[in-house]
Amino acid sequence: MTLLITSAAYSQPDFISIFGLLPPAFLPVANKRLYEQQSETLTTLDCPKLLSIPENFEVGLLDLQKLERLGLELVKIPVGLPLGQSIAVAIKKFIGLDGDLRILHGDTLLLKFPMDMLDIVSIGETNEYYSWAKYDLTENKTPIFTDGLLSGSAENSPFGKRLVLSGYFSFSQTQEFLDSLEKSNYNFIESLNIYSRTIALEPIQEGEWLDFGHLDQYYRSRSQLTTERKFNKLSISRRTVKKSSSIKYKIIAEAEWYENLPMELQIYTPKLLGKFSNSDISGYETEYLYLTPLSDLATFGRLPNYVWQRIFQCCDDFLLTAKKFKPEQELKNLDQLFLSKTQERLLVFGKESGIDLSRSWRLGDNQIPSI
Repeated sequence: MTLLITSAAYSQPDFISIFGLLPPAFLPVANKRLYEQQSETLTTLDCPKLLSIPENFEVGLLDLQKLERLGLELVKIPVGLPLGQSIAVAIKKFIGLDGDLRILHGDTLLLKFPMDMLDIVSIGETNEYYSWAKYDLTENKTPIFTDGLLSGSAENSPFGKRLVLSGYFSFSQTQEFLDSLEKSNYNFIESLNIYSRTIALEPIQEGEWLDFGHLDQYYRSRSQLTTERKFNKLSISRRTVKKSSSIKYKIIAEAEWYENLPMELQIYTPKLLGKFSNSDISGYETEYLYLTPLSDLATFGRLPNYVWQRIFQCCDDFLLTAKKFKPEQELKNLDQLFLSKTQERLLVFGKESGIDLSRSWRLGDNQIPSI
């Protein structure tokens, strides 16, 4: 048994303009790369796990260490191959023909999906008009898989939605699947039909499908994987963000910051839509902006220097605008803005984690001071 995460082509141009040249599995999601999130869903599979990447993509040392720790083996595939050919190369050069094969697309995250089942195709429901492959059932309930947008209708699903292939495939016979690829001239979707004539493939719709292959879907999917601190709660819909906390005075202060922001600075922030409170929590609601944090771009991106020059120029524009506004009461000691709060949080972190804050740390081969 072998699992292959297919990420041998670079992301689409709209992703490249934001993150730089990255394969889909290397996109940032919830303070991690997507392959890290995928790995967490694959723990029930006790088998070699391969991640295909373009052969000219350079993987950094930290990523190599993460991949080794997660048990993901990189396989480099020639640039520009279609999906079917890319998979065939991986099978012939790195996987072999014995046993079963499982494939997860590099831009896909499936939560609570039965990865251990064989001869299945994962199915998701959508009302979006993207060129996802779909399936229809014949009179004898045999699935027929088709690629792209044919009629744009929703024949195989009620309520104005359609059922599409969501990115996970398993085959009990690797040799049979490779033969199907070759017979289809490496057309991946057609190879499913050829394979299914010999060994029936079953469409399975379970768990939650998060798609990261289209830019608007990427932002919607990442909104489902929030990274708030434990005393806060984030609830994100397609248009709004609700933030609440049991520590009421802090969340009320945040809402008041939005309320009192000078008009000239409000262009830099999401619009405040309202506040709410009950006996247990307080909170506020803002619009949801489909934007990427600079921390993700700096940590995970591959942007050229001239793009960062533009980013820093935009930061400078904001700082120059903010400089025009003075607080009513000037702070006598800047430390009071952050020092005591940081020290308090470090003490809580040390107590809860059991980490000695006075001990020095080692990062790779470098000795660094204590926290």
